Formats: sequence, structure tokens, C-alpha cells
Amino acid sequence: MAGRGSAASWRATGPPPGGRARFRGILAGHRLRRRALGCIRLPRVGLSGFVYCRCWKDAGLDGSIGFDEDGWLDLLTPDDPAARQWFRTGCEHEDFQAAWADLGSLSGQSAVRRTCEAIGWSLFPTLRDVLPTTNDGWIPVADVPAVLAELDLFENQVSTVAETVLLDEATGHAIHGCIGSHGSVFGWNGALHAGIDPDGFFILDTGADPPAVVFRAKRFTQRALGGDLIERRALGGDLIERRAFGGDLIEFVGDMGTARLPLFLVGRVLPVTPERLAVVTRHQSAESWSRWLGLLRMLCAASLATGNPVKWG
Repeated sequence: MAGRGSAASWRATGPPPGGRARFRGILAGHRLRRRALGCIRLPRVGLSGFVYCRCWKDAGLDGSIGFDEDGWLDLLTPDDPAARQWFRTGCEHEDFQAAWADLGSLSGQSAVRRTCEAIGWSLFPTLRDVLPTTNDGWIPVADVPAVLAELDLFENQVSTVAETVLLDEATGHAIHGCIGSHGSVFGWNGALHAGIDPDGFFILDTGADPPAVVFRAKRFTQRALGGDLIERRALGGDLIERRAFGGDLIEFVGDMGTARLPLFLVGRVLPVTPERLAVVTRHQSAESWSRWLGLLRMLCAASLATGNPVKWG
């Protein structure tokens, strides 16, 4: 049982009598039927955090209802009629959750870990153990006070960490970033991989032997071409490579040379695709982490109030 909405389907008929294995099988079929009718959310791509309510505890059903081995709310005694009735009508919380937060993508959580690494993992022993790396796991209630203390420390120390950011020069909009000395690839077309590191924007040809950087720049312009020749020129204009290509090309002109390559326009998902881009290195700010910190603190507060863990989903 995974994903926001998994428990909500129990309300229609309540858990069936019989063993837990039979209950899980019937529940899975029931969820599929409801999904086919559009009555349940499809699992989302990304990461969420949530805290179950304590309504079943307040109803005196702690023991009949509780958490399974994976941390999901479960009927522990399927033959208990009061517990089955509770799943039908005993809770008004959506999906039996007292708090829920969209934490973005799992890949985005790598920035959290890299920032903690840059500050020093020795300061964040609890966060190191409980920060999500998959759509599973949880923060035990006993660890929540330590997590809150480490979040405060993170907020105080994050300004000591450098980040490298690819910007649209016209608007200042950040397109991609990486932490500390780490580089980061954010897109590719076949063997050509585009990314940034503290030395600037780069295009890496992974098909070469050995793999080679075919374009690098701190500041550059880009435009789409309809031509059919791949070209790379040095800063002085000397031709390095020219070969035929049947598709559209992108021309990149930077402070270290020019390249015409079958890649993509960087930042093409923005309302206006940038023409001029730059890579800058700057210190992070606590303000840039305010949303993430606020969501984690909200979930931790709900955990302390309910006595239930913070669950990743």
C-alpha cells in the first residue's frame, strides 16, 4: 500500500473479515476498481511527506489499528468489527492524514544531502539516517526532536556553502544548480551530455574514447540552426571539427569557442527560451531553503502532536 490515497479506499465497504493476506488482496482489487472509475488519485511522481492522524488511538483502537512493517496504516486485527467500522466512518481526515507536504522530486533531495555534506555530516547524524533517498522510510517519533535541532543548525550554517548556478542573463532566472565542488548533468541527447560545474557550462561527448568535453563556457549564447554540419571552432576561429548531421543543430558561442551540436536549447522549458546564459558561483542563503525547512518543521510538529512518525511516500 503506497501513495497518498491508499487508505481512503477502505471507506467504501470497510476492511473485509478474514486474515491479513486475504484483506490485502481484496483491498488491492478494490483500489484498482476505484482507480478505473476515477475515484482515487494515481500515484504521483515525486516525493511527499505525511503524518497519520491519531483518531484511531482516540477511539480506543490502538492495537487493532496501527502500522505495518513498512510504516503504512493497517488493520492489525481484521476480525475486529469496531476497527472495520472505524475505517468506514471513524475519521474525517483525508487519507487518515493529519499533515501532508509535497517535497518535490527525489532527485531534488540530493541537493539537501550535498549541502549537508558540504557543511559536515558530523553535525547532522540524525538527518543522515532519516532523509529520504526513496519513496519509503520514515522519521521515528523519538528522532523528531533531534531532527528539529539539526534543521535549525542547517539553517544557520547553509550560508557557508557555495553553489554554482546556471542563469538566464536577461532575467536572472536560475535554470540549474550544483553544490560545492560537485558537477551536475541536467540533460542529454544521445552521447552528448550537458551540465555545469564550478568551471562553467559544459557539453560532454560520452561517445568519445575517452569521453571529452566538446564545449565549455562561463558565459555563452545559444540559437537553433537548420543546418546540417556539426562544427566546433576554437576561440580564435580555427576549425576543430566538421561533419554532416541530418537534424537540427544548436549553435553555442562562448568565451572559449563555438560549437554546433545536435543537442537542445538550454532552458527551453521556460516561458521565453534564454539567448544569453551565464554560470556563477555564490553562497547559498537560508531564505532559499525556507520552503523546505518550513515543510519539514510542519511535519515534525504534526508528528509530536499525534505521536506518529513522519512517513515518506
